[in-house]
Formats: sequence, structure tokens, C-alpha cells
Amino acid sequence: MSGPQGAQGIHFTHGERIGDPTLDLLRPEVLMYEPRPDGSLRLIGAEYLVFQQSWHDAGNGAPPVLLGLEFTLNTTLLDEPFYALHVWVWRNNPLGLFANWNPLVRCAHATTHGG
Repeated sequence: MSGPQGAQGIHFTHGERIGDPTLDLLRPEVLMYEPRPDGSLRLIGAEYLVFQQSWHDAGNGAPPVLLGLEFTLNTTLLDEPFYALHVWVWRNNPLGLFANWNPLVRCAHATTHGG
């Protein structure tokens, strides 16, 4: 995924975790990888993701918070609105550890790894 502020890499999701409205710091719903020139993928970050409707159906009135940070609501990327929080654990991000985009990530070598 690329945008004007940088990229997010290729996202690999765990279907059962995305469908579950609970959040676990040690079990992110999404892992993000940057494609490398040799075709391999480098782990760069994690994304915590929960669908808005599931989150509120579970009795939560406010957006999710993890590590003291409120998740961002996205209503355009998927068919269903979702809350997300990115964490750039394995790739420095000059915009911050929890920024949505990373200007240092490049997807120029992306292949069909992401499906």
C-alpha cells in the first residue's frame, strides 16, 4: 500500500483475529512486509485492526485504545469500516512509531506476494 506520505508495505492478515473484536498486544491482526529487490519480504510492522460494527456490538462505546493510543477509523479502504493502529516495530519511521504511513518504505519491488 502506498500513499502521498509513504507506504505501508504488503499486508498479511489473520482472518480469525480480524473477525474477533478483542485486541491482544502480542497477537496483531496484520503483519506488514516490505518487498525487497531479490523478491523476498522484510517484516517491517504490525497493524491492529478491528471492524467498527463488531467492536461496538461487543459493548464498546468508544474507539479502541492500545498502548494509550486511540485507533484511527477507516471508512474507505474495505467494504466495512474498521479501526486500525499501525506499529513500526521493525522499520524506523520518521513520522513516528504509530504513524499510518512510513516515507522510508518502498513497494517498488512488489510482486504477487500480497495476493
